[in-house]
Amino acid sequence: MEYTVERLLDMLEVRYPAPAWALLREVPSATGFAPMRRGDAIAMGLWPSRGLEIHGFELKVGRPDWLHEIKSPDKAEKFYQWCDRWWIVAAPGVVQDGEVPPRWGWIEPQGSKLRTKRDAPKLDPKPVSKQLFASLFRQVMRQSPEAKALAAEHQQGLKEGEERADRKLRDVTYHLDRLQEQINAFEKASGVKMSWEWDVGNIGEAVRLVRN
Repeated sequence: MEYTVERLLDMLEVRYPAPAWALLREVPSATGFAPMRRGDAIAMGLWPSRGLEIHGFELKVGRPDWLHEIKSPDKAEKFYQWCDRWWIVAAPGVVQDGEVPPRWGWIEPQGSKLRTKRDAPKLDPKPVSKQLFASLFRQVMRQSPEAKALAAEHQQGLKEGEERADRKLRDVTYHLDRLQEQINAFEKASGVKMSWEWDVGNIGEAVRLVRN
C-alpha cells in the first residue's frame, strides 16, 4: 500500500476524531510576514477530561526527507515548544529503530490504521503565542466546510469566466479572420493595397463611381 502525506493526514483525522479533537492540517507558526515554520498537522483535545492537550505531527513518506530532518531536529522547535506531545508519523521503512529523537513519539501506518511504535512523552510546553492562535484560527476558517464550499464556488466561477472569455476570443478571432479574408480578396481583385495611410472614404467613393 502506498502512503502519501495526504493519506497519512486522513488517517490522523480518524485517530483524532471530532468532537473530542480538532485536527488542523499544514499550520504555519504565525501569520503575516513573520519568520515561520509550517507544522504538518496540529491536534488539540477539546474535552477537559482528556487534558486539552496539543499534539504536533511531523509527516514523512520518504527516507531521504527523514534523514535530512534528523540532522537538524531543532527545526521542529518552532512548534514543538507549544505542544504537549510531538510525533513523527512516517510511512513504513522511512524511520528505523534508534533514529527518533528522545522526546518524540513515533506513529506508523499498518494497513488502514495508525499504530504507535513509541509513545510520545509528556512535554512542558510554553503558553501558546498570539501568533500561533491567529494561525490556528485562520486554518479553522480555511478548512471549515463553509470555507471549502466558498473556495469551490470561487474556483467554479473562475473556470466559467475563463470559458466565457475563451468563447468570446474564439468568436472575435473568427470574425477578424473573415474580415482579413475579405480584405485580401478586395486587394487581389482591385490591385489596391489597403493600409492605415489610405483614405478609406475616398477608396470607397471611387469604387462606388466605378460600379455606377
